Amino acid sequence: MSERQHPWRRFFARSIDISVISSLILIPYVQLSERLYSPYFQSILRTLIVMLILFIAETILLSLMGTTLGKWILNIKVIAIHDSSICFTNALKRSFFVYMRGQAFGLPIISLFTELDSYYELRDNGSTSWDDKADTKVLYDRVGIIRVIIAMLLIISPGLISIMVYVL
Repeated sequence: MSERQHPWRRFFARSIDISVISSLILIPYVQLSERLYSPYFQSILRTLIVMLILFIAETILLSLMGTTLGKWILNIKVIAIHDSSICFTNALKRSFFVYMRGQAFGLPIISLFTELDSYYELRDNGSTSWDDKADTKVLYDRVGIIRVIIAMLLIISPGLISIMVYVL
């Protein structure tokens, strides 16, 4: 495994995680919220629900396995700085700072700037502020074509499910 940083691979791993969680909640969410809220409020509520579920799932998965589904597909592993498993407290800290510093809690427009800033930080410094604060580092292994295809399908899955939900 390599410590050479891959900002885009990390971005796509998170995109997979968001897509999978979005897909899992999309159908029941649409059935419930469609009758209760305005479309604008639905979008905000869906984003908050996805972020909360992803925050909890990411923390648990990182502390147990050092990876999430997206990271696993793209051969990314998060470990403690001392080459050991990441503890729950550090996984929680890392996840919190990812959402606060890296994604601005999903706030439109602001998150674009925090994500760009995080990209440059990783590219220029070789680590992100959340990895530094949680005493973690990220390792990468090679990714084959099959994993790339699976990643692409998972990233576009919410769009496909949305079309099916609204058409049917």
